[in-house]
Amino acid sequence: MVFSFLAFLCVLATGCISIEQEVFLNADGSGDFVLHISVPDLPEDVKSSAKEMAPGKDPSQNIEEMKKELLTALPPTVKISETKVVRQNGVQGFYIVLQFKELKDVTSLLSNFGKDSLKDSDIKNRPEWSVDLKKLGSKWNYKSSFYLNLDDDKKAEKPDAKKTAEEQQAAKAGDDFGKQLLPLLLGTVRLRFVLHSPSPITDTNADIVLRGNTAVWNCSFASFVKDKKPIQMRATF
Repeated sequence: MVFSFLAFLCVLATGCISIEQEVFLNADGSGDFVLHISVPDLPEDVKSSAKEMAPGKDPSQNIEEMKKELLTALPPTVKISETKVVRQNGVQGFYIVLQFKELKDVTSLLSNFGKDSLKDSDIKNRPEWSVDLKKLGSKWNYKSSFYLNLDDDKKAEKPDAKKTAEEQQAAKAGDDFGKQLLPLLLGTVRLRFVLHSPSPITDTNADIVLRGNTAVWNCSFASFVKDKKPIQMRATF
């Protein structure tokens, strides 16, 4: 599983992938949801070398699949405001801007993420991604969650009788090295979550709050190796 996943990362990200979620809220709970997914736009010879080590789809193919996944079966309260593919300044990716009446309805759209773009990898579970907003009295409570289950649910493979003891030992050493390298590579997959509230934020677990109403959370996939639990974002305003 480890080597297949490392190969997936090499092909998908060729070094790094960035996922950014930004929510702009109005006083009535409606607003705009912006999703930006990007990968480095590296020279063709570099991408060719990466594909030789890990054959598969190139980043542009995965970008297009992710775009299609996220635009499948829009809820009636969610409308597409704009989609844009960008390839400049050393980056290629796409933006999706959605207008929503109820933030929770965006969750059904996010549930499609990884449906096709991850199916050829050894990641058996799609990311669990949700957003929600509820009003209690005069206060709004915002919550967002992101989780990727990296546990391998396969049973341990039996030693291959056709392989020599030296080959089996080399394979085990390679797998052990891959497990050690995995957190480093996962750390290159960056996540950024931003909330713009219509009134001052009074309580939050955000990394920082800017101008009183912009909360920012920076994360990476390495979190799922260490903690094996969802990244939780919350704010009250």
